[in-house]
Amino acid sequence: MQIATLEILEDAQFPAAQARALAKVFESFEHHLRSDWVTVPVLDSRLAELKNELKTDIRELKSELKADVSGLRSEFKADISELRGELKADISELRNEFKADIIELRGELKADIGELRSELKTEMSGLKGELKADMGELRGGLRSEIHSSKVEILRWMFITIMTQAAASTGMMYFLLQHAR
Repeated sequence: MQIATLEILEDAQFPAAQARALAKVFESFEHHLRSDWVTVPVLDSRLAELKNELKTDIRELKSELKADVSGLRSEFKADISELRGELKADISELRNEFKADIIELRGELKADIGELRSELKTEMSGLKGELKADMGELRGGLRSEIHSSKVEILRWMFITIMTQAAASTGMMYFLLQHAR
């Protein structure tokens, strides 16, 4: 108890027992108030405690994260190796299927090419026969055209010669009649 507080209460004519009780109440109230006060040393100690707690929590989290990451890494490696195996098997299966399809297509193409070759030979033989027949007809037609053209040319030549001779005779007659 503080003596100053007791003296003030006794000067106010409080009985000694009441003065002491009030002094204790004031003292406990003051102590209670001071315990809630945050001073620099108290704040520093609280911050140091928090810092230590945070460091501890961070270390624990770090170790937990490392363990989790390590577990995940091993799971990922296992998953990746499993996927790699599955992909290799799928690729191998696709490769075999493609090879079988290519072999099948090759056989079909060879058969189709053989059919086309025989069809083309048949068509070419038919066209060859038709072409020979058409050429024979064309030759016969050309020969008759040539002969008819010869006859026509000869007729025109004969007419031209006759016309020339008549014109020459007429001119000679005219000249002889007028020249006498």
